[in-house]
Amino acid sequence: IIAPALENNKWVISDRFFDSSVAYQGYARGLGMKQVLDMSLMATGGIAPDLTFFLDISTAEASLRMKNQGKILDRLESEREEFMSKVRDGYLKIAQENSDRFIKIDGSNSPEIVWEKVKNIFTQKYPEFIEK
Repeated sequence: IIAPALENNKWVISDRFFDSSVAYQGYARGLGMKQVLDMSLMATGGIAPDLTFFLDISTAEASLRMKNQGKILDRLESEREEFMSKVRDGYLKIAQENSDRFIKIDGSNSPEIVWEKVKNIFTQKYPEFIEK
């Protein structure tokens, strides 16, 4: 889906991509960040994001929000806080190593504030995305 869209000069916006695999499997599970990244790039044919928004929030706050929303947690979201803390550390490491494309946003703010920040940064970086 992604490669054909890009070949046709279309925009692709995704809620997750291989950075999740690198953080969860490579860092938190200890499989090696470089190994998981290399496999991911091979699987995607070298396609990588141009821009990534990392909504940073403490693991305790994220857990509380999911519980308050009555969200049914998947296998990964059901992991213990210790594991989720490692995942967050993995994302922070990825963000630090990829500061050219990673934008860290304080996810502890209200959804409205987070959305405004994402929208403003995105439209500044890609003004051509907004229809005139």
